Amino acid sequence: MKVIDIHSHFIPECYIASIARAGNVYGETITVENGRKVITVRSGMKYILVDELYRLESIIKEMDDAGIDLAVLSPPPTIFHYNLPADEAKGHAEMLNNGMAEAVATNTARFLGMAYVPLQNGELAAAELERCVKELGIKAVHICTNVEGKNLDDEEFLPFFARAEALQALILVHPWNVAGMDRMRRYHLSNAIGNPMDTAIAVGSLIFGGVLDRYPDLRICFSHAGGAAPFIAGRMDRAYRIRPECRGLTRQAPSEYLKMIYFDTIAHWQPALKYLVDVAGCEQVLLGSDFPFQLFDMGDPDPLATVKQLPDLTEECREKILGRNAARLLGLA
Repeated sequence: MKVIDIHSHFIPECYIASIARAGNVYGETITVENGRKVITVRSGMKYILVDELYRLESIIKEMDDAGIDLAVLSPPPTIFHYNLPADEAKGHAEMLNNGMAEAVATNTARFLGMAYVPLQNGELAAAELERCVKELGIKAVHICTNVEGKNLDDEEFLPFFARAEALQALILVHPWNVAGMDRMRRYHLSNAIGNPMDTAIAVGSLIFGGVLDRYPDLRICFSHAGGAAPFIAGRMDRAYRIRPECRGLTRQAPSEYLKMIYFDTIAHWQPALKYLVDVAGCEQVLLGSDFPFQLFDMGDPDPLATVKQLPDLTEECREKILGRNAARLLGLA
């Protein structure tokens, strides 16, 4: 069995080069601070451009140290550009995806890639996903919990979800541009609390908006162990039972969808992860690390230990979480 990391980030070097070019439309800058390269994204957020974000040899060393056999590399949502006009967004996605495909092709034994799509236009996003699957061999796609403030049940995004289901592409949903930023600018609350809250909004929107009923064969995984969603499933069930506006589009209690969607393991707390496995089932949970952000932010520094030390799991269940579930979803098994 291969140990597969479903949530690991990578920036193709073509994107880094594009930031330095004259006429950069993305709003990022790269500067040197205290002897280290720093990316500043359009939101103002800064993070160190460590080698483990864009040099494959450094990523392999991290994987070897962590005991990971295969990493599914995705562009971090900090470089998503749902704000761009459609024509620029299309070119941005093509550049990133071509760069991703070229990078993972250099070592297919250790890497798979995830696509980025211009989700501000559902038809364009669907077309780019199809290109990635059929021409580039990329079988997964990374999207955000919202698109410039629009929830994922918006009709604009339905063509993308329809195409993802038809292509059997794995979708990883990651928070960014989270709700309530005006109240979370201190103490890193935007990440520590905002990220799991925005993920819960995404889960709730897809459930109550009927998207998961319309596309029941979607392979969709929510990062950070589903954020707050698994822990408020009972509250969503209560709303479903007593509020008419919660029963218009969805066909069953929200907690039932926890057994249909997927989650990574990045909970940062054993009781939380154990609860997730208990209520969703070990068939719905995939190993995730959030590498390389464990170096300076919220990644899991030892994802294998996170799973191996989880109490009361059968060996079969551990193997499913560590790699067998991901292999099945990615067509590797």
